[in-house]
Amino acid sequence: KFDDAKKLADATMRGLPEGQASYQPLGDLNFVFENHATAQDYRRELNLADSLARVSYRIGDATFTRELFISNPDQVMVVRLSCDQPQRLSFALNFASQHSNQVVATADGRLAMSGEVQIGHFDGEKHGTRFAAEVRVAADGGKIVAENNTLSVREANAVTLTYSAATSYRNYKDISGDAQALCRKHLDAAAVKTLAQLRAAHVADVRALFNRMSLDLGGADAAQRPTDERVAAVRQGANDPLLVAQSFQFGRYLLMAGSRPGAQPLNLQGIWNETTKPAWGAKWTLNCNAEINYWPVETCNLSECHEPLLRMIEELREPGRVTAKNNYNCRGWVVHHNTDIWHGTAVVDGFAFGAFTGSGAWLCHHLWEHYAFSRDKKFLARAYPTMKEAAEFYVDFLIPDASGHLLTSPSISFEQSFRTPDGKKGALCAGPTIDMQLLRDLFTHCIAASELLGVDAGFRAKLAEVRARLRPTVVSPRNGQIQEWPEDWEHTFGGNQLAPLWGLNPGDEITPWATPALAAAAKKTLLERDMWFGSWASALRVNCAARLGDGALAEQMLGHHMRGHVAPSLLSLFSNRWGFQIDGNLGVTAGIAEMLLQSHGGIISLLPALPPSWSTGKVTGLRARGNYIVDIAWHDGQVTSYRIASVEPREVKVRVNGAVQTVMAEIL
Repeated sequence: KFDDAKKLADATMRGLPEGQASYQPLGDLNFVFENHATAQDYRRELNLADSLARVSYRIGDATFTRELFISNPDQVMVVRLSCDQPQRLSFALNFASQHSNQVVATADGRLAMSGEVQIGHFDGEKHGTRFAAEVRVAADGGKIVAENNTLSVREANAVTLTYSAATSYRNYKDISGDAQALCRKHLDAAAVKTLAQLRAAHVADVRALFNRMSLDLGGADAAQRPTDERVAAVRQGANDPLLVAQSFQFGRYLLMAGSRPGAQPLNLQGIWNETTKPAWGAKWTLNCNAEINYWPVETCNLSECHEPLLRMIEELREPGRVTAKNNYNCRGWVVHHNTDIWHGTAVVDGFAFGAFTGSGAWLCHHLWEHYAFSRDKKFLARAYPTMKEAAEFYVDFLIPDASGHLLTSPSISFEQSFRTPDGKKGALCAGPTIDMQLLRDLFTHCIAASELLGVDAGFRAKLAEVRARLRPTVVSPRNGQIQEWPEDWEHTFGGNQLAPLWGLNPGDEITPWATPALAAAAKKTLLERDMWFGSWASALRVNCAARLGDGALAEQMLGHHMRGHVAPSLLSLFSNRWGFQIDGNLGVTAGIAEMLLQSHGGIISLLPALPPSWSTGKVTGLRARGNYIVDIAWHDGQVTSYRIASVEPREVKVRVNGAVQTVMAEIL
């Protein structure tokens, strides 16, 4: 009774409030230059390795230059404006915000804004997050004038601006912070340093992360052409391997820029959002998008950037316990398909979308992956209670079917709907394939963690018993694809999604070498699902094709993404309608890494899905599970040299040019 189930769930099982908060822009810092509308020789550039943005242009006989960087060590943005002609820099500076605010300008070159975002909650109260921003202006020559909440710089030779912003948010239960004091703290500390010192600290911080990896796929001559022209050429079918390598490094750059320890995890738009009503609220969508954001973080040697997501997963336990008890009368914790800065875990946006209870298991996959790549047993000891409580929820939540298999119910296969042979349509279901794959993954890793930590032998045995009763992944006799539901139903909406391929990627229960029949069905599923749906979906397909070991197919999927979902800035476009969505960028970076190196299943595979057009190249600094660093060089599609390094001498199995061998890792 699918319709009845949906109506009952929508009426009784949704959270309060029924929606969640949208990620908000703080405001704009506006520069107003007179007589600069006719600029010539305009050039805009971003140096990924140093995280420096630069703009130059000419007005008459004067060339103006802007350099900008945002420093993680000093927590300030620095803007340097200069001109090759004296006394030609004149502009006005003001703040604006779409939220309630006030702005104050002072004669000593300070411009400050403070305000509050008011959010109405279901209890009728107003919970206001306060915010503050301040910029300090230092001019070389000329003068600074404060008037009407605006700073004006007149006839300067060069200007340095130092900016900081903050909010009162401390955590999802505490917004008592002093935003203005935090701004001033960072600005006061930066004020005693020179521009050169601020720049040097920023560059050193960035290079320490960025320079861990390099990727050379050839095509260096393309660097002489503007990026927008190259993107346009690729859309017309041109081959640009350098653009692929740059897109790979751009994804790493976005992780470095937006996901540092202590920050919030990257949401649907990373940290870059200019509207109060962003698509899907720019929240954390937990039925795949937030997780895709962090697929490249370990393989691409940026493990520290994983910390914001790992911390949020642990924070979700407390509210998730309430939802587990209230909605399902289960132990442990659960979170559904969305959360926001306030860590809501209940169903929102309608039960037919929000019924996905697998998000907790998927998030716990990240906890295990961080351990698998780092071998940090202290981290595992801290993460294990979160994994255990998630597993406890599912142990209580599962119900048996007529054959004795255990199923999740109610559930949904990642926003997809179906039609049964007797013509009924629905979305709510019991035991979709993705849930079974997620729970096998979670239970397997909980068992392994308890063994490594020497705890919970009884619980470990219980998980092994329950895991054995989960419905297995099977091939549909109707169409030869991975069967998505316990019964072989037909898709009616969302048929482009790849929910039943979770066990292929990011899971590892489907592999070409261990489960060839399932791998063949997974490939058929991948080929026969629609391709139109969003940048994240095309990025997901790159990863799946790579896991199948099919370099030509992976290249085909990557080409689809590069032709249809890449803006001239290299930011990924969900579609022409929705604009920027960062999981396209980060999913593609992960997919390129998977084409070059895979390490699931206990074997490090070199060039497992090398595209035909990447016949010669070199990559350094990729990371494999077991805390190995891997460098590879290849020619005519064959590995010519490689290096596997570890912090300790260990034997490791490696697949090279199709042959598996055991080698001793070098010492880092």
